[in-house]
Amino acid sequence: ASPLLVAMNSIQDAGGTPFSVLMNQAVRLKNAQLASSRSTFDSYPTSYQNSLFPQPEVVSLRSSSSFEERLEGASKIKEEGNAAYYNNEYGDAIQKYEMAISVFRYLQNTNMDWKSKGIRDEDITEIDNVGENDREKAQV
Repeated sequence: ASPLLVAMNSIQDAGGTPFSVLMNQAVRLKNAQLASSRSTFDSYPTSYQNSLFPQPEVVSLRSSSSFEERLEGASKIKEEGNAAYYNNEYGDAIQKYEMAISVFRYLQNTNMDWKSKGIRDEDITEIDNVGENDREKAQV
């Protein structure tokens, strides 16, 4: 574990409760408070939910002007996922596959202040950028 994580886990409040336990409780409480405003988001598969938090590489590919650039970049990420899979690095493989898919189909939060207000269905837009014609759609 990283030194920061070890240090954070060793921090305790006056009652002796580890910081990590307090943090998990706070996250669960916040999620419960927001549940009614994000029922659609919560119904999505985790892989689709994760598309809301793209890696810089994916953001760059999403904004590429040509379908061919997006397809080439997504294919490269998919191949990285395949390599991770064959090396028994299943978590890394899943992350790479999710990244590759999210180049074309993803969620976008329109509320720039979502970190303080939480994820709400009304602020989520579904983007389907699979292709403009049948040939492109078949390649994805």
